[in-house]
Amino acid sequence: QTTGILLAAGEALLDLAETFELQAEAAEIARFNALSRAALLARWSAEHRRFLSLDLISGEPILAPTQAGFIPLLALDLPEDIARAAEAEMRRWSQGMAVIFPTTPADSPAFEPRRYWRGPVWPIIDWLLILGLRRNGAPGFAEDIRRSVLDAIGRSGFCEYFDPTTGEACG
Repeated sequence: QTTGILLAAGEALLDLAETFELQAEAAEIARFNALSRAALLARWSAEHRRFLSLDLISGEPILAPTQAGFIPLLALDLPEDIARAAEAEMRRWSQGMAVIFPTTPADSPAFEPRRYWRGPVWPIIDWLLILGLRRNGAPGFAEDIRRSVLDAIGRSGFCEYFDPTTGEACG
């Protein structure tokens, strides 16, 4: 998740460096972005249909299903097969939810719809996912998420997060 956000920030910095014709800085930022992009893409798991974070102590992938597995969409122009697989998995997680996109899928043993990062919908995270879905050719699903969050805010008020099963405002 952090790497995807960092790469998106790196893209913005590169744009600024190029706008101000700072060639040396632009070249350095472009190199960093290329390394970050390759590292992020290497975290894709076709089996899980999401990106897997890496446990830096054990060196093993973190298999727990969380929305972090989709944040790289924000900063990558994915091959069509990966983009559609990620979208399909996100749609699966969203089935039956009053508000989308949950931070953990309902079929996970870790799912708790009101517990931090175990299931609630976070509007700020959804906004990052919306940008990533648009970037990767899924504007329809991006709009579904946007509309879902705006409807929840309209019903329950602006809040930190929502119970995805009821739409109730929390935090």
